Amino acid sequence: MKKFAVLLALVPALAMAEASAELKIAVVDIQEVAAKSPQREAIGEKLKAEFKDRMDALKKMDTEIRAQAEKAQKDAPTMTEQQKVDAQRSLQSKGSDLQLKDKALKEDYQRRGAEEQRVLMGKISQAISAVAAKEGVQMVLTRDAVPYVQPQFDITAKVIQAMGTPGK
Repeated sequence: MKKFAVLLALVPALAMAEASAELKIAVVDIQEVAAKSPQREAIGEKLKAEFKDRMDALKKMDTEIRAQAEKAQKDAPTMTEQQKVDAQRSLQSKGSDLQLKDKALKEDYQRRGAEEQRVLMGKISQAISAVAAKEGVQMVLTRDAVPYVQPQFDITAKVIQAMGTPGK
């Protein structure tokens, strides 16, 4: 009876061993794919172009504030107290406005960057699926999920190649 119980316990283990022998697993480093994909650079250029006007306006505003501060400092000896107070208030107001606009620009830039990153991750996922299907892989793990992998199981380079051109 004990032999039969041991045999029954081994049957699922043997079945799992046979099933895992047929399972083809691959590993991909998603961070490397994202860093080396041509789309990454295109995203940066797209965001720079999208926010160029606002960045230029902030730079111009900063330059004007600095020039006004230098003028106020240079003219301070000949200014009345009221003129000094007015100049100081004007500089503070413009400085606050600059900081507010700068903060809004950074938030918008980060939000758009995150949107573009989600699109990129979708494209990476599609490329991984395409490579896995082509290679006959049933399971793909991320590189950070496994402490060690033999190089022949790493499909990162193939996924980068599948990403192709920025228009893909």
